[in-house]
Amino acid sequence: PSELGLLTSLVKLDLESNEHLKGTIPTEIGRLSNLGHLSLSWTSLSGTLPLEIFHIRRLEMFSVSGTQLTGTEMFSVSGTQLTGTIPTEVGQLSSLEILSLNQRTFDGFTGTIPTEIGNCRNLVELNLSANKWTGRLPTEFGGLSLLEKLVLHNINLDIGELPFWLFQLSNLVVIELGESNVRGTIPSNIERLTKLESLVVDNNNIEGPIPSEIGKLTSLELIAISMNSLTGSIPPEIGRLSNLVYFHVQQNDLTGNLPIEMGRLTLLKSISVYGNQLEGFIPEEICDLRLNHKLRDFADKPLCSPDTYGGLKCPSRECCDDCPTFPIG
Repeated sequence: PSELGLLTSLVKLDLESNEHLKGTIPTEIGRLSNLGHLSLSWTSLSGTLPLEIFHIRRLEMFSVSGTQLTGTEMFSVSGTQLTGTIPTEVGQLSSLEILSLNQRTFDGFTGTIPTEIGNCRNLVELNLSANKWTGRLPTEFGGLSLLEKLVLHNINLDIGELPFWLFQLSNLVVIELGESNVRGTIPSNIERLTKLESLVVDNNNIEGPIPSEIGKLTSLELIAISMNSLTGSIPPEIGRLSNLVYFHVQQNDLTGNLPIEMGRLTLLKSISVYGNQLEGFIPEEICDLRLNHKLRDFADKPLCSPDTYGGLKCPSRECCDDCPTFPIG
């Protein structure tokens, strides 16, 4: 109700997970000058975001995830049905730490991504996934030096090559750029992202080799570069990634062998390399991981079944009963 605007001493308003809450967000909410926490996620609210929200300078957390809205330390409209454009006033939320605009469906926000987001220098997490953006990805994002999580999955933009400013964000822990029309190669200066734990750039048009410099990112737990056009061999430097749990590079054009060095990855639980042109034996070191019941395959497929791994062959029946001990095809 519009009368909500009379509660000027209100510090926290949490109406999350109330599916019976419908209608639009009243403009009077902008009068709540002391509000620091506003959560309207997973409700049935619709319409556009009122500009008045951006007048609440003390807002540290604002979440509208899972709603039908389109277009704060946290500003989230994820999973909502909001539509419309994002006002440039979002750049006035200087205390903002989390900005999450990913939508429940692909009918969310439209228009260009405001360059003013680059003024939110305290941002730690930025999620713009699953919207109908137009224009370009703002280079101003390169100034978000505190950013730890960048999620731009399926953002409807032609990103082109991985932006140069991405590798200036040395605090990044998570990069998710799946299905975002990324082209070009993975540059060697990815080595600058020493805190990176999750690299997801699957289902794009990335080509060229996996750079050996990736082996310097010793915090990596997840590599997902599947469904691209990667060429060359899997660099042995992957074996330096002692924290790696998931290695998914299926459906590329990789050649050569699985590096013996990957047998050092004692935390590895899932390896998926099918749909490439790999050959030779699966290293016994990797089979040892299998025998220790630590390693499983993506989608629980047999380690080297013909329909999964093509030209790879197994050194021993002890590794996996489903593995043939002879070349395939």
